[in-house]
Amino acid sequence: MTKKKKKPARRKKVDQEFDHDLTIISIKMLSIQVCTDYKNPKLIEGEANAQHPSGVRSPWALSKQKEHKPCVCDEDKTRKHYILSC
Repeated sequence: MTKKKKKPARRKKVDQEFDHDLTIISIKMLSIQVCTDYKNPKLIEGEANAQHPSGVRSPWALSKQKEHKPCVCDEDKTRKHYILSC
């Protein structure tokens, strides 16, 4: 009789970003500004595009311009403001 190998216990996948949110605080022609506590750039871009699609072929993406660096929110130090452009 052969023994069955035990499968390793599966860890439940927990969505650590569940309690986070993103707020669009400014909408311009080719850019938007968001306030969020997300850390992952793909989550920031994805949520911004879900809430307010750009309306053109290219979706919103974090701005790569030097002067558009993220800055800490004045109202909540755990959040940052990001600029996304399309």
